[in-house]
Amino acid sequence: MDKVFCQHQNSPDILSELTPALVGIHRQIMEKKLPTDFTYKGLTAPWMQISIFRLLRHSKSHDPIVGQLLQETLGACKENLSESMTAALVCECVETLLHHTSGETVLNQAMPLVLQLLHHSNTNIKYVPSLPVCSQLIVQHKHQVCPVTTQYAGLCLLEVLLSHYKLPLSLEQQSDIMSGLQHPDHSFRVKTLELLCSAATCSSAHTVSSQKQLKRSGLESLGENIREMTEGEKTLKKIRELGKNDTEKGSRRKYLEIKEL
Repeated sequence: MDKVFCQHQNSPDILSELTPALVGIHRQIMEKKLPTDFTYKGLTAPWMQISIFRLLRHSKSHDPIVGQLLQETLGACKENLSESMTAALVCECVETLLHHTSGETVLNQAMPLVLQLLHHSNTNIKYVPSLPVCSQLIVQHKHQVCPVTTQYAGLCLLEVLLSHYKLPLSLEQQSDIMSGLQHPDHSFRVKTLELLCSAATCSSAHTVSSQKQLKRSGLESLGENIREMTEGEKTLKKIRELGKNDTEKGSRRKYLEIKEL
């Protein structure tokens, strides 16, 4: 795989030509045609799968077979999402999805899995500041050091999906995200509040700001000292102002102001 990537740097079109072959290799992996020595945590050759996805992200052609491959992989990940390596595959699928924009069908499959990562049981671990989180999830398995929270990965991926596709949040999705304000880790609560701000629109901002959970669990949990409480109150005020604004143009301006906090 490394040789293919090096060759790609000298000849950018080579990956477009190799796309059908890469998809074919991945299908053999999905069908478990490789020896059992390649199986890890119930997954067949997960690192090879990840390498294939990374190569496909450099392909210039937006081949529909890539979208189909994403669907098959995401479908298989549903059964074993409790494992962090499976979560890493979901991360890679989402990143490849963002490069290929493979349509609403794949997106609809990805969103429930990403939201499911928010409720992952793996919590006694070290958090990372930003994307790409998938690479750090893989480091966890290869070197058995510096483990990364799968929940935080889900939160970061959801933020990227919402910013890339400009998706409106349903009430159920808002509720899923707001449950993060009850998380025992301070940095996770902060990230949850940031996501709520970045996803705010005229219709959703009023709903979010009026939730008792945000006032009680969000601000009181974030307010571990006076400075943090002040910042939390300022953020909540911005969300409320956004909800009162009737024009989309004004909403986007205030949305940008929130992100600068």
